[in-house]
Amino acid sequence: MLAGPGPAAAQVNCRVVQSIGNALSGQIRNEMNARVADTSYRISRRKSLNIYGVDQVRFDGCRMQAVLSVKLKRKIRRDASGTVRIGATVQSFAGGRICVGNVEVEDVSLSRTLGVGERWYRRAANRALPNAQCFSR
Repeated sequence: MLAGPGPAAAQVNCRVVQSIGNALSGQIRNEMNARVADTSYRISRRKSLNIYGVDQVRFDGCRMQAVLSVKLKRKIRRDASGTVRIGATVQSFAGGRICVGNVEVEDVSLSRTLGVGERWYRRAANRALPNAQCFSR
């Protein structure tokens, strides 16, 4: 279940976070999907970003990454589909609760979109993302 950020716990052991986080990645992915799947964010009056869902969640030490399937809906040009990779740092991990911060879009990969456009969409997405979230088992 998603919850607001809580107070930081004792220092995080990144090996333990990686091991347990990857073991629970399916459950965390399901919680993330419950919150973001089938949502739409307006980028401009002619463009919106539709999030289909979270495809993958993985942990590398204290770094969590999630890959989301998206579609960029455009009124003038053809729609573009692809993925957005989000990264976050695990800030606390205790009692079945994982809290992450420093959430940011690391990569945007869209069909029918040049690199300049992808960088612009990345900046727009970073402004819209909540910077801290917690997940509970």
